[in-house]
Amino acid sequence: RGSHRTLRAVAVGPYRNALQALASSLTRFLEGALQDRSLLLLESSVLRTSLGAPPQGWHRDSNVRDERLTKIQISLQATRFTQGALEVQPGTHRSGRADETPSDSRASATGVVMAVPEGTVVVYSPSLVHRGGVHTLRLQEGSERLVLALTVMGQHALLPTGVPITLSEEDAGRWWLESGTLQERSLDRHVASVS
Repeated sequence: RGSHRTLRAVAVGPYRNALQALASSLTRFLEGALQDRSLLLLESSVLRTSLGAPPQGWHRDSNVRDERLTKIQISLQATRFTQGALEVQPGTHRSGRADETPSDSRASATGVVMAVPEGTVVVYSPSLVHRGGVHTLRLQEGSERLVLALTVMGQHALLPTGVPITLSEEDAGRWWLESGTLQERSLDRHVASVS
């Protein structure tokens, strides 16, 4: 992702209490949205975007179009428009083929920039066309954009190839959101894989 953007796995254990609070707030919504009562925490990471980051190309994070799979970004600080903010193209998760790269004509298109207050939770489909924007904002302190990035899937969802990419090895298949709680258990239920 270059020197201006880094994505690092975050082990769940040390942050279990914070993730538990998040689970109690979001689980009911996620259960309805993902059509399942058992949700696997598939990825847990922190995204850092620093001054000088160019805009990313428009892309999809997943070639799997499955409504039981979602990305969650939680802003760890207020994010301004010119701070490398997430930019999305609404509705693109339902258009075209999920495995196609966004077309050149879309490359010049504009999207909705997620300039948001600290603590804002943005939930979107991994097949939504999006990008990280340019980071030109200079602040006296703390110009980096920091986001907690999670991927959650229903237990019956199709597992995209290459996932999880940002989860500590010891956490893979271990953390589930069920009934408003973060529960630790092994991946004892079938999860289909797409190749």
